[in-house]
Amino acid sequence: MEEKIEFNNNNNQKLVGIIEKPLGDGPFPAVIDCHGFTGNKEGNFHPRLTKSLSNNGFVTLRFDFTGNGESEGIFSDGNVLQEVEDVKKAIDLLESKDYIDNNKIGIIGHGMGGVVSIIAASKDDRIKALVPLSLGLLFDNYMQAKMGDLLPDLNSKGYLMYSKIHNDGNMKTYKISKKFCEVRNEIDPFEIIKNVSQPIMFIFGTHDGPGSSPEAIEQMFNNASDPKNIEIIEEADHCYTNKEHEETMIKFAGEFFMRHLK
Repeated sequence: MEEKIEFNNNNNQKLVGIIEKPLGDGPFPAVIDCHGFTGNKEGNFHPRLTKSLSNNGFVTLRFDFTGNGESEGIFSDGNVLQEVEDVKKAIDLLESKDYIDNNKIGIIGHGMGGVVSIIAASKDDRIKALVPLSLGLLFDNYMQAKMGDLLPDLNSKGYLMYSKIHNDGNMKTYKISKKFCEVRNEIDPFEIIKNVSQPIMFIFGTHDGPGSSPEAIEQMFNNASDPKNIEIIEEADHCYTNKEHEETMIKFAGEFFMRHLK
């Protein structure tokens, strides 16, 4: 069963999400799915990921972060820490549902959403297991590769305008603020991961892109506490656009949550 829901962030702005619930009364374990930078709840693999988890007995919640997709707020005002606050409100929402087992809530995050999931798990023990996908670790590398010609605008204007073509073929332009970059640069995922005690699985494709590297993922894995594991998908890109790669990623994530939340 799929239901469109609305809930408020910490600034009383509306966030929009989709809850998918297995048949039955529960209580069910639950997984929150976090999209990445310039993403949304309907993009890339997210609907198929949550559908697969729901078919295997999990309630799932995928939602648009503040200023993204259908959610209220201004994209350029958002940042990683705001998205951590959004996750807290998503957990509050799940805990309000009588069909949720509040002791079995996990989180999966893609790219920057993976960084958000790690920060959230380091601060909130209501999260019992996490899967960072294609972690966006090397922020400066990503910005230089994707927006290098535009970076002088950050200092001169305080923002830059970044256009990208999404997987659906549509182009969208995003206003990236200097504050967004400053907040992200103040965050060190390699240190924050040391404060995460929950079971964790890193999933990474060897053709990920400039936002990460095998060496960076290895360092994160080494810094993480047990129980931990890593799954490397050969030739997979950042968004798992190859159907086989997507299916493999969804399989790995599902098996992990079955082990740690069921």
